Amino acid sequence: MKEIIINSFEDFVSKTFENSYDENIRRYRTSLVYRGLSSSKWNLQSSIQRHCGVLADNLEENLIRNFKKYASNEISRIQGQESEWKTLAIGQHHGLPTRLLDWTYSPLVALHFATEDMSKMSEDAVVYMLDLSITNEKLPNAIKPLIKNENSFVFTSDMLTSNFRTLKEFDKISKNDFLAFFEPPAIDSRIVNQFGLFSITNGARVNIEGLLEQNNAIKLIIPSEKKMQLRDYLDQMNINERILFPGLDGLSSWLQRHYKPYQIWEEENVLRKEKE
Repeated sequence: MKEIIINSFEDFVSKTFENSYDENIRRYRTSLVYRGLSSSKWNLQSSIQRHCGVLADNLEENLIRNFKKYASNEISRIQGQESEWKTLAIGQHHGLPTRLLDWTYSPLVALHFATEDMSKMSEDAVVYMLDLSITNEKLPNAIKPLIKNENSFVFTSDMLTSNFRTLKEFDKISKNDFLAFFEPPAIDSRIVNQFGLFSITNGARVNIEGLLEQNNAIKLIIPSEKKMQLRDYLDQMNINERILFPGLDGLSSWLQRHYKPYQIWEEENVLRKEKE
């Protein structure tokens, strides 16, 4: 996968908005989506792959079934008419291990997630950058028209519900692995503020990193020595936990990070490295 080293905040903005002018609409808009990680060493895996490993395919149905069973009242309140896709999105949003991955249309939101963990400041971070126009061209012929007919870059949960009642039906679309994107319902202000969407594969154990490489994704590497500067710039622009996680939890997380002296973070990182 192509890697680009980011040398400054200006460099990051330049790379993420490069060639953004769309002559058809005469506006500066892109078809790019982003995902930020605190460490460039981490493999891109879904939460069900991390938690269940080789048993992800076997355990996925159990996880969803029991989530529906024990959270039925809350799910009904949020989504109204029952939909496995909305249930999956709600579960992902609340920490259920799923095959989904969180992405954002905003490069600055992705940069926040790449720089929020102060315990990882000594490690390079990464922001994945992916062009939806490329992923859509590689979609199976069975579902490609669904996107084009809606004149959209991504599916919605309603579009998926109308065509595939269950994940099992979705998985039968193609024998070849593929990556699709859908926007979740506006469950709460967190999803709205994070300008979020989900990627989904046709199977719980699909190699996501490999699919990204096939779809010409780019890894923007944030060197460790640049992370604190970029973090401070984001805070100054109000891209922080207080905004992205509305409520007292987000506010407290932001205040905890914002007011902790940097020398204490450094001392803790040194101790952590010594233990490793």
